[in-house]
Amino acid sequence: MKKYFNILLSAFALVALSVACNKADPMDNGSDDQSVANPAAEMVTISATLTDAGTRVSFDPAFDNNNKPTGMAHTWEAGDMLRVFDASDHSVFEDYTLDQACVGSATGSFTGPSLSASSYDVTALPAGGHFTPGNPQDQACDGDTGHLEFIAGATGVTDLTNITLNETSSIIGIIAKLPQGAAAGIKELVIETSTDGFATDPTTLTVRITTAGDTDNDGILKVYANVPAGWSLASGTEMFLRFNAPNTSHTTYTRYQVFSSAITSIPGKFNYIKMNCEHIDQYAGKDDDGTQAHPYLIADPYQLAAVNGLATAGSTTYFKMIDNVDMTGVTHTSINTANGYNQVVHFNGNNKTISNLGSSLFYVFKGSINDLTLKNATIGSGSHRGALAQYIQGTGHVITNVDITGCNVSCNNNSGGLIGRINSGTAGSVTATITDCDVTNTSVKGACAGGLLGSVEAKVIVSNCSYSGNTVKGTTQKIGGLVGVTYDNLGCSFTGCRVESATVDASGITGDARAGGFIGQHGEGNYIYGCTVGTSSENVKVKAGAYDTTNSNPVNTGGFVGVNYGIISKDVSDNHSKAYVTVTSTNTTGKPINLGGFAGFQRGTIEYSDAVLSMGDTQGQYIGGFCGYIVYQSGKTVKTDHCTVCGDGDSNTVDIRGNNFTGGFVGVAESGAFTISNCNVLPGTVIVGQSSAGGFAGQIKSGTVEDCSADVTFQSRGGNNGGFVGALTGGTVQRCSSAGTLSQISSTNSTFGGFAGYVNGVDLKKCSSTMDVTVARSYVGGLIGDFQTANTVSECFYNGTISGPANTKGGLIGTVAAVAATITNCYTSGELVGSSGTQIYGGIVGELKAGASVTNCYSTMDMTHGGRAMGGIVGRACNAGWDVSSAAGNTVSDCIAWNPAIIFDGTPGANASSGAIVGYTSFKNILKSCYRRSDMAYLNSNTAVGTTCQTTMVDQVDCDGTNWAVNGNRPAGTIPAGTSATAQYQAPYYGVAAASTATVSSVAQSLGWDSTVWDFSGPLPLLN
Repeated sequence: MKKYFNILLSAFALVALSVACNKADPMDNGSDDQSVANPAAEMVTISATLTDAGTRVSFDPAFDNNNKPTGMAHTWEAGDMLRVFDASDHSVFEDYTLDQACVGSATGSFTGPSLSASSYDVTALPAGGHFTPGNPQDQACDGDTGHLEFIAGATGVTDLTNITLNETSSIIGIIAKLPQGAAAGIKELVIETSTDGFATDPTTLTVRITTAGDTDNDGILKVYANVPAGWSLASGTEMFLRFNAPNTSHTTYTRYQVFSSAITSIPGKFNYIKMNCEHIDQYAGKDDDGTQAHPYLIADPYQLAAVNGLATAGSTTYFKMIDNVDMTGVTHTSINTANGYNQVVHFNGNNKTISNLGSSLFYVFKGSINDLTLKNATIGSGSHRGALAQYIQGTGHVITNVDITGCNVSCNNNSGGLIGRINSGTAGSVTATITDCDVTNTSVKGACAGGLLGSVEAKVIVSNCSYSGNTVKGTTQKIGGLVGVTYDNLGCSFTGCRVESATVDASGITGDARAGGFIGQHGEGNYIYGCTVGTSSENVKVKAGAYDTTNSNPVNTGGFVGVNYGIISKDVSDNHSKAYVTVTSTNTTGKPINLGGFAGFQRGTIEYSDAVLSMGDTQGQYIGGFCGYIVYQSGKTVKTDHCTVCGDGDSNTVDIRGNNFTGGFVGVAESGAFTISNCNVLPGTVIVGQSSAGGFAGQIKSGTVEDCSADVTFQSRGGNNGGFVGALTGGTVQRCSSAGTLSQISSTNSTFGGFAGYVNGVDLKKCSSTMDVTVARSYVGGLIGDFQTANTVSECFYNGTISGPANTKGGLIGTVAAVAATITNCYTSGELVGSSGTQIYGGIVGELKAGASVTNCYSTMDMTHGGRAMGGIVGRACNAGWDVSSAAGNTVSDCIAWNPAIIFDGTPGANASSGAIVGYTSFKNILKSCYRRSDMAYLNSNTAVGTTCQTTMVDQVDCDGTNWAVNGNRPAGTIPAGTSATAQYQAPYYGVAAASTATVSSVAQSLGWDSTVWDFSGPLPLLN
């Protein structure tokens, strides 16, 4: 409290105050008083007279019956001395002792050695020694004055025979009427002022009372202190007094007062302040009445404990903190506990701190509170607990700049660092506005637990609040770093709030934890704008439990929100909501757990939000870098838009890891008309997944996904894996792309795609992949591994490298199993790498099984290193046989093979030919209007006829599905039929060689490709 009280020395130009204590020269800044004293000098006598104007060393005030001083006596005391200095050289001085006959007289005679100088400086040395500003002063008992003194001195004296001393000190008295019985226990009074007050330095005046007691049993404590002369209290000065009674149950009484007019002391006089302090056991101020103009003032623990009794039921009561309060050892009854909970309190914390509360400051908070810190509170068992309040009810309540630090909040239900439960309000009205509140280094434990708020069941508006530095630990559902749960359709909003340097721990909860780094469950009709979890330099840890095998419940845990039904977006300054998190789970089974870097379960709106994350060695399904599980509900808006995922770049962790249905953005999205748009998994993200795993989504079953991308390092431990989506089995996907790498790290499963591993029942439009794919198993495509059912792939492309000892590889699609499936207006580029032991490679499609068509497509893929059954457009188009009477024919038309080479790389064999357009075809196929590059390098893999592989290609006529004979009569220039046992493998389709001066664009235009789909401005057409 040093800021309040500044006493003594500024008015005390004389250093006389320090002489008695340290033997220093009071007129010469501390010279040694033993330096030149002359014991052999002639003894002389000095006369010094005390007058009513001052110049006294002893003081004995007299009071009338109203405790008002009536006069003062000025006398010399036994042992008093004078010290006389050579005014020109203070190192020369002599001490003079008082004649005993002068004790009690106003005139003193002093004897000492002669000192010869032209002028002298003189100071009086009291018998008891000078007081020192800043040091405690000791008073024998209530009303005693034996410790008081006046300091006197003179300068420039030329005649020592009769000296007039000027006063350099004064006396202050505090005459205080205390609560009944309190005066008898006071052992100390500490006074502080807000301005210079009694002088400039030091800041505190302390008087210790040696023997406690009320000497005249009048309930009035009389305390006196020496102070410098000339002290004053300006108008508006705040005076703060502590009456300490250490040996009583009420250890401190605190008084606060502001002086409306100035007080100026008279040197050498007794100056007193009389005050009525009968109510300071309840409040500290002089005129306190609980009104806005005169709030009850709180400065000690007993005054804080009295608030509940002072707050008026049914009306508004005002309080103001004027000092820090430590509640150690003092029982606090939470405010507003009576039935009806109708105490409205406006509580001004005044930037003060309340420490060591043993219960919530409020039971039910109503009113307003501002600028307060609650420190080291321990809020114990039961339900509905918060350091500030257990509940908020009603409307219009305001909490501003309330900080919670170093506290421990633990209860059975609805546990919050600030508020346990906001449990009722008026529909459409704001129950509470909470602004600039921070919870730091505070542990919170319970169900419906949040670092700031536990359970929100009425409308609140929260802005610029935070939780940091400790752990929110859940015991059952709904756990959040800032908020446990907001229930539906309240209109709550959270703007610019933060969770930092924290852990949200739901690892002890089996099953449906609904835990999030920011909020556990975000209800429908509530809003979060521009809020963050973690920072770019430090992740928040979100710990999920395990799948509930008994009740078949997932964990529903996310880096930002566990379960989202509401709206999460950016703020008006375009600040995204963000989660910098490390998400882990104790789950050890391959069950769906709904675990996400941002949201565990998403059935609301999340937009303009980002996740930067890592996952531990997580096991389970439905795991996503952004959402674990997105699901549509009829009549609701389920939207995820303008969101991103990025790995945190920590080389010691895998950014996103899971089993089946793991995705860089979402594990599984299903069940209706949801949308995912403008969302991206950014470069640097590492994904490890098993079956139905993807760089963006593990599985998409329905909905609309558009304008999204994934650029990832994907390490596959299963099959049906894709650079964008593992399994695409419903909905609409368009204008989406994938990039990065996909590789197998352990698996015997098949079906991999640079974009999608498995597609069934979905039209794919305007999608692309530039992902390099390296796998060892079959059905591999630059875009799709396995394409099922009668759907369309249109206006898509692939540009990358496909490698590894896998069969059935296509630059765009590995295998097309669907009857009536259509691949149109697509292209591929890059490299398709195989080996002699593998087969069925196509620049567009590896294998067309039956009834599908490939039209208006081109490929520039380099197929220098390949196996058998290679084609610049399709590898095999006959469902494993030349003569398959039960299968419908395929169509390959208006396509352009601009591959630099189709070269078998290995030992020739008797099976599976290769060709510029189709490597191995059926007599039922329709093959027409296709062109090849004129300088294409070629080496067939088949030696059924002759002993060497064919190295040249010939132009072929179109085939309409009827004009290809099984044995013989094949189009002119093809390999002649061999024996019936081998002829079926000798059916390449070369198309027609384009002119040497042609470009793909010129050939495409000649074929009539649509200029609204294609841009023909360059040698290679590009998709518009």
